[in-house]
Amino acid sequence: ANPEILRLRRKYGSNTALFDERYAGTPSTRAGLILPEFSEPFHCRAVEYDPSFPVEVAIDPATHTYAVWFIQPTEPVSVLSSIYLKRTTFNAVVSEFRNNSLSKHVTTGVIDIAGSAHQANLSQVELWRQQGVQLRHQYNKVDASIEAVRDILRPTEQGQPKIIFNNLMPVLFSDSSQAQSALGEFAVWSYKETLRGHGFETKPDEYNCDAIKALAYWLLASGYTYNTYSVVPPVIVERGFPNDGRKSIAGITV
Repeated sequence: ANPEILRLRRKYGSNTALFDERYAGTPSTRAGLILPEFSEPFHCRAVEYDPSFPVEVAIDPATHTYAVWFIQPTEPVSVLSSIYLKRTTFNAVVSEFRNNSLSKHVTTGVIDIAGSAHQANLSQVELWRQQGVQLRHQYNKVDASIEAVRDILRPTEQGQPKIIFNNLMPVLFSDSSQAQSALGEFAVWSYKETLRGHGFETKPDEYNCDAIKALAYWLLASGYTYNTYSVVPPVIVERGFPNDGRKSIAGITV
């Protein structure tokens, strides 16, 4: 047997349907997957840092999983790297951030609106500001977030990807369908099953989606619109920054 095929089968474990869909050309019979548009062979490719574009972070600081993407607004969008830590501390996240060579290029980004909340201590926005990273934040509906990611995953009319993830990032998840990496979420995030197990509710599972939500925050805050591959005309917004006179133009701090 082909050693690479055996390696991939071990990687996908009991999730044989996903393996067959991606590598054997067999249509998946899985129901309830929220983002079936994601394809590892199509979206995961070699990508390198482009010094002519800024690097931003997209963050979801959930208690159970802290997810961070390093993104450049190229065409197609380049997702260069990620941090994905479970049951962690902010200091551990910062350590991973500083150990990533891309961190020296990061001065701005986006975060879940919950990151602006104070819980007896400094907010996540304030903690990142101490690290030299200014984060914008806004409220986004779940449906809008899903559609933003779904749209960027769809190919262009020419059949090319609108977004590329660095293929050095793994797609990892457990046999129990728990994501173990940022990209692993795309393979397992599903709608909740009903109590009787027949069909699926329309409400997405609240787990296995922290990195996906972070990507959605960035897409929406940066002006990527549904059914297009363009950024909306620059709009001055004053949101998510301290009162220091700075503003954001289509996601770029000025």
